Amino acid sequence: MPYFKCFIEGQNFPGELVGASEPIGFYVTRFIEASSAKEAEQKVLENLKKKTA
Repeated sequence: MPYFKCFIEGQNFPGELVGASEPIGFYVTRFIEASSAKEAEQKVLENLKKKTA
């Protein structure tokens, strides 16, 4: 199976940065093995949600 590079941008997530509580954003890149680009996107989002829950 091929590897895919997935770039994810999040906006307006509740968080605290440098002592200030306000909505924050993020960028993250993940590499994942999948049979298609659509499957790679689904897997990455599932993994990301597991780690933030």
